[in-house]
Amino acid sequence: MATREEQTTRRKENVAIDLGKMFATLFIVMIHCSPIKGMTPLVLRGGIWRLGVPFFFITSGLFLSEKEWKGDLIKSYLTRLIRVYLIWCVIYAPLYMPAWLEDDRNVLLKTILFFRQFFMGNLWGVLWFFPALIAAVLLFVLLYRKLHLSDRQLLCVSIFAYTLGVMGNMWQPAVSGLPVIGKLIDGMVLLFGHTRNGLFEGLPCIVFGYLLYRRQDSFQISQYMTMLSVGLLMLILEPTVIDKIWGTGSLDIGFGVMMSSVSLVAILNYLGKTWSFGEKFGIMARKLSLLILLIHPWVIDGILVKYEESSLWCFMAVIGISMVLATAVLFFEGKHKWLIYLH
Repeated sequence: MATREEQTTRRKENVAIDLGKMFATLFIVMIHCSPIKGMTPLVLRGGIWRLGVPFFFITSGLFLSEKEWKGDLIKSYLTRLIRVYLIWCVIYAPLYMPAWLEDDRNVLLKTILFFRQFFMGNLWGVLWFFPALIAAVLLFVLLYRKLHLSDRQLLCVSIFAYTLGVMGNMWQPAVSGLPVIGKLIDGMVLLFGHTRNGLFEGLPCIVFGYLLYRRQDSFQISQYMTMLSVGLLMLILEPTVIDKIWGTGSLDIGFGVMMSSVSLVAILNYLGKTWSFGEKFGIMARKLSLLILLIHPWVIDGILVKYEESSLWCFMAVIGISMVLATAVLFFEGKHKWLIYLH
C-alpha cells in the first residue's frame, strides 16, 4: 500500500490524455514522414497533423497545474527536461556535427551559431520542443508566481503572444507586405529564427492548460464539442485560404490549430476523469509516445535516409523501428537504470 506521502505526490493518471499523446505523436511523425505518396493535402500537413505539438504543451500545463506549480515540482520537472534534452543532443550529434565540421566559416562564428541553435532548439528534429517547454515553464512561473498576474491577464498575454507567433508563421505571407507590422514581424522572425518556440507557442499553450484546469468545472463537454467543431473548421479553412490568396508560408502554428488543440485536451481531460481502468496501459502509452517522438527523426535521417520519401511503407517502417527501439528502452530500463534518463 502506498504511503501518505506517495499518495500526495504521485501523478494523477488520465488514461484518455495519455492515449491522446500517442495519437499526437503519430501526427508529428506524419509531418516528418508522410504516409501519403506525393504532395500531401494541405488540410493534413497544415491542419490536422499540426495538433500534435500543442497537445503536448497544453497537457504539460494541465499536469503542472494539478500539482499547483509547487517550487520543488517545478525544479524537478525542469531538471528532468534539461537532462533529457542534453542526452538526446548527444545522441543526435552524429547527424548534426558533420555539417558543423564541414562548415568552412570562422570557428568562433560557427561556435556562436551552434550555441544559438542549441539554446533555440534548432540542432535537429524535435529537439526544439525541450528548450521551448523549459522557456515556457520559466515564463509562466515569472508571470504567475512572481508578477502575480490574474487569470484574465495571463489569458491576454497569451493571446497577444500567440497572435504574434501566428503572424510570424502561418500568416506571415499575408502580413509581410504591410508597411509597419510587416517589418516588425519579419524582424521578429529574423531575431528568433522562427516563432515556433517557448514564447510564442509554448507559453500560450501552458497558460491554456493552466486555465483548463482552473475552469474545468465551468464548462460542459457539449461546449467543448462545439468549440472543437469550430476549431476543426478553421483548421481546414485557414491554411487553404492563406495558400490561395497569399501563398503557403510556414504551417507550424495557426488559430485553428490552437482552438482545436485546447478543446480536444479539455474533452479528453473530462473523459479521463470518468475512466477507472487501463492506468498501466495509459502509463505505457505516455512513455512510448515520448520515446517514439524522440527516436523517429533519428530513424528517418540516420537509418532510412536513402529511402526517405512520402509513402505508406516508409511511414510504417519509421513507426515500426521507433516502436521497437522505444519498447526495448522500457524493457531493459529495469536492469539498466541509466535508460530511464532517456525519457
